[in-house]
Amino acid sequence: MMELTILGSGTGVPSPRRGSPGALVRASGGTILVDCGPGSLRVAAAAGVDPASIDGVLLTHFHPDHVLDLPALLFALRNPAFAGRGPLTVAGPEGTVKLIDHWFSAAYGAWLRPVGFDLTVLEFSPGEHVLAGVRATAFPVKHAPESLAYRVREADGEAVLAISGDTGLCAGIVEAGRDADLLLLECAFPDPAPWDGHLTPRTAAEVAALSAPRRLVLTHFYPEVEREPIEAVVAERYAGPVERAEDGATYRIR
Repeated sequence: MMELTILGSGTGVPSPRRGSPGALVRASGGTILVDCGPGSLRVAAAAGVDPASIDGVLLTHFHPDHVLDLPALLFALRNPAFAGRGPLTVAGPEGTVKLIDHWFSAAYGAWLRPVGFDLTVLEFSPGEHVLAGVRATAFPVKHAPESLAYRVREADGEAVLAISGDTGLCAGIVEAGRDADLLLLECAFPDPAPWDGHLTPRTAAEVAALSAPRRLVLTHFYPEVEREPIEAVVAERYAGPVERAEDGATYRIR
């Protein structure tokens, strides 16, 4: 069994209710963050997870609302209280090494460099990989040039969690979500005002109808889409259970 906790169900637009995108996956093999937008670490702490227990970070792409708590995590781990903790692995699409090297050199310098623990940075191409004891299969999706969606499962388990990151309607997100036990799927903009590289209720419904997950949780809401009858629109194409993510909500994936 895995557990998924929503660390942020909103966007880069400030909201009193929803933080920037982030998810926490707890499995028998390890604990990982999948994206970590601003505020993710605070919600993780409220869920009982401190920086010492995070084994890995998995990035879908490099937009600020998805990554800015990663330098915050690296900075926090320099605290002497965390010396001697286990290794941390950061993985993401092509460009992840360049991003973190920039933080270590031009942006933050020594303030982020690991002290008292080992850091490994990996770049994932489409296909299956292992991160901190968790298997992650990467699929290219339509958003930023580097964007990946992931199917996540325990190394010795069968339950599948699919996480879209930011995506438009494309073959990659359909394959990532196919028959998943839970698909965490973005639904960013209303149908009357779509935005390229993102989903609306109707295109999210199409993804769900084609991929047929056992459970659908929608996330990454810009304020204007929340005025739409999202669940009713999705139910026109997808017969399974659907709900809107809320920050701090936890789901068990069997």
